[in-house]
Amino acid sequence: MADDIESWEIFVSLYKTGSIGLTAQELNVDAPTVSKKISVLEKKIGRCLFDRRSRPFAPTVDAVEIYDNAREIVNHRKKISAFISDKQNENGAIIRVMQGNSYRRYAAALAFNYQREHPNLRFNFVSPIDIQDFLDRKADLIAISGEINLPNCVFLSRGRMIFIPVASPNYLKESGPLDHPKDLTNHYVFSNGFIDRFTSHLSYPFKKKDRLWTMTVTDRIRCSNVEFSKTAALQGLGVCPSLPLFCCIDELEAGTLVPILDGWHRPSVPNYVVCRREDWKLRYFREFATWYADQQKDIQCKCEERLVKVFGQDFLDNLAEN
Repeated sequence: MADDIESWEIFVSLYKTGSIGLTAQELNVDAPTVSKKISVLEKKIGRCLFDRRSRPFAPTVDAVEIYDNAREIVNHRKKISAFISDKQNENGAIIRVMQGNSYRRYAAALAFNYQREHPNLRFNFVSPIDIQDFLDRKADLIAISGEINLPNCVFLSRGRMIFIPVASPNYLKESGPLDHPKDLTNHYVFSNGFIDRFTSHLSYPFKKKDRLWTMTVTDRIRCSNVEFSKTAALQGLGVCPSLPLFCCIDELEAGTLVPILDGWHRPSVPNYVVCRREDWKLRYFREFATWYADQQKDIQCKCEERLVKVFGQDFLDNLAEN
């Protein structure tokens, strides 16, 4: 029976390609196998299925009549195989998630809740974000911000990244207000950049309404962990020009951090959860990736709602510009 289904699978492919070579390539078999299977199939049903004199092969009237039924048989086989594969892979499967350090306050609870509902799954969380490590298959799922070219991958929206320039009230009381990006040159800046080679200067793009400004500032202390920069700002050591909203919404509500630069901000960028297309085919993986992206989008929306309650809708709309 399995041999018959394989023959029909070859028939369906050859019907579409009209080429023994292309069918062999598509199904990862050799050309003699394709030719033999079709010949045996024709002998079994007592009908000629292809006109081999034409190039590409032309299906006969009999082939046209049975094609839809044959395709349905092949599709059912694929669905059954996929279902069995998913069930086998789900048992004891490990999903490696690459997520930024600053998201740990949310990621732990998300993973806990999902694993509790899916006890056969296990999770390894990897940080910080490293695109090359993901490409080297050191993680199965990666949370990124901005438009990044990752070939053969599936991108799932997880909302948008909104950045807020902040400082502590005590710092501003002692050092004076910062109303424009050019004022940063007079202050100690803590950045959260991912730069391969440390340089003494970092350029920040800022936007306010339809105005753009690129500011190069000196940051002598830099860390890829956003919490590091936020802590420095909370301690009044300097300013942080681009904290993600989800990372500082608690402090903004409490008033321990306040916005600076009078509406100037780093442009917002889209957020994605990304996985490889080959992993996306696995049902258990696809379900988790979709759920994980939706949960992060919901968290971002709630952070934005909280921000509006403190500073108003116009403030959020300005920050949301990209």
